[in-house]
Amino acid sequence: MTEKRLGSGDYATYEEDGTVLTIEGEAYDLADLQQDSQVIKDIRRGEAFAATIEIPPKKYKQVEGALAESGETEILLEAEPLDMEAVVITLWPIVKEENANEEDM
Repeated sequence: MTEKRLGSGDYATYEEDGTVLTIEGEAYDLADLQQDSQVIKDIRRGEAFAATIEIPPKKYKQVEGALAESGETEILLEAEPLDMEAVVITLWPIVKEENANEEDM
């Protein structure tokens, strides 16, 4: 997985375990989120972005299968496992909430 960081400051913490990405304690199974086109998943912390995950589209390989009735061989498409090296996570700096009751100086 490729990591990008925008700006500077503190960032959300994350852990990768197979195809499961846990960000700030919330788990996302990226293989389950993967589709036939690229998926962009925004993770928010309140109103602010914490991370953006870019999941590449599914890739397929051709496999041979037999038709039950005719016995003829046909070519089938089978989805390949998610390549975690192709996933990109972009981390946004954590926005510190300012105290709304703080008096102006």
